[in-house]
Order: sequence, then C-alpha cells, then structure tokens
Amino acid sequence: MVFRITLVLLLGLCLGFGKTYVAKIVEFKGRVDVIRKGSFKGIPVKDLKEKVLYVGDLLRTKSDGYAKLIFRDGSVVEVYKNSRLRIKHYVFRRRGGKVKARRVELKESVGSVLYKVERLKVRSFKVRTNTAIIGVKGTQFLVVSTPLLTKVGVYEGEVEVVQVETKRKIILQEGKEAIVPPTSPITVREFKAKLKERKKEGEEEKEEKEKEGLSPEVETSLSKEVIKREKEIEVKKEETLKGSTKEEEEGGLNPKESGEEEEYKGSKVKINIRLP
Repeated sequence: MVFRITLVLLLGLCLGFGKTYVAKIVEFKGRVDVIRKGSFKGIPVKDLKEKVLYVGDLLRTKSDGYAKLIFRDGSVVEVYKNSRLRIKHYVFRRRGGKVKARRVELKESVGSVLYKVERLKVRSFKVRTNTAIIGVKGTQFLVVSTPLLTKVGVYEGEVEVVQVETKRKIILQEGKEAIVPPTSPITVREFKAKLKERKKEGEEEKEEKEKEGLSPEVETSLSKEVIKREKEIEVKKEETLKGSTKEEEEGGLNPKESGEEEEYKGSKVKINIRLP
C-alpha cells in the first residue's frame, strides 16, 4: 500500500514538473495580467517569476497595456490595449530539423491583436472570434474584434475567413480587409493600414497618444449599432414579404445590400486603428 501511494505521488510530481509552456512573454508595458487555466484571478505579468503561457491561459491587457508573445513554432503575436487572448489548443512537434505537426487555436474575444505566423504547408494556425474563424498557413494579419463584429486586415500572404453562424467562407488576399458581422454578408475592401515597427522606449508615450485603439466605450457603441442594424434588416425583410408599399420599400434598407459597405458606414470610423 505504501509503495503504491509513493508511486502515485512520484508520477504526479513528474507530470507537474513536465508541463511545457507554449509561448513566452518577451515584452510588455502597462497593465497586463494572466489568468491561468482553471483560475479566475488575474496575475500581473510583472509579478510572474517565469513570464510564460500554457494551454488554457488567458492574457488580458488593460487600457494602457501591451504584450508581445513568441510561440514555440516561431510565430509572433502582439496584443494591444483592451484585449483578451486565450490559448485554446497548441501542438508543435519537430523532428530532425523538420516540422512534423503544428495545430494552434487562439481565441480573441475582444480587442486588437497582430499575428505574424510562421509559414507552413497547412492551415494549422487558427484564430477564433465571436463572429469569425481565421485560418492561415503563414502570414501577417491584424484582427480587431468586438462581441458582435470582427475586422480582419492582411499585411502579407492570405487568410481564410469563415463566418461562424452562416459558414460563409472567403479567401482574403494581401492588402484587403474583411468586416464580419454575425449573419449579414461579409464586406471586403482595401486595407490601408501600414505595418510599422514599435518605437523605442522613449517614444512610446507619444506613440500611444497617436494610436487609436478600441476603448470600452467604442466597443459598447459599436455593438449597439450592429445590433440595431441587424434588427433593421430583419424588420425590412418582413415588410417586403408582407407586401409593403413602394414608398416604404424606398425608404428602408434593400435586403440584398444590407451587408454591403454602406451598412457599416457608421462603424468604420470607430473601429479603424493605427498600428504602432
């Protein structure tokens, strides 16, 4: 009996010490904390003895926060202010200098995150938001997400964007951006933002003032507007089916155009950001 208990304890210790991190926090500023898997308490990154992340961990930046992560496969992720990023799944195996497997899934629930993914043959790197799933082979792209809207911009390469609710799928090329609402058609347009390197420590304060990030107020306002637009579309569809008058049809939204550029005219200004 004593021998069995001792063996179980030894195995438990070995498994605990054998836990492998999947990403390192190589740079951070402002208020950034980590919520470990199974916990509800945030630990400030500055207080972490080992600044690493494991599968299931959630990285959270506040209004003045920024963090740069490097994953084991070499991919780099920059998390800007007011953002939440969780590592849902991560597998990476290399043998004889060759990559044998890579399966990565990150969940960005809200905020602004820049992804620089190492190029491989398969789309094994996925980013999930509330309205979209972004699959990549290797590229640089920016994702700005709110609870009811996702914006994806591609700097280099291409990404596959799938709308969660409708399963609509598009291939987004370099220099393009997509706006993905819950159910309305995906809008694609030119991506005008330029990728810039972060400034030195002495220039960060000035840079922060110039950068337009997502604040909670903008997020709330944007979410309300999207909900309002979605409801308007549904109301107009019902009116059309019931044989509404010509005047009412001319004054309302054309259902075929409901997901086009005009629908998010009020949203664009609020969610556009300028990278550091």
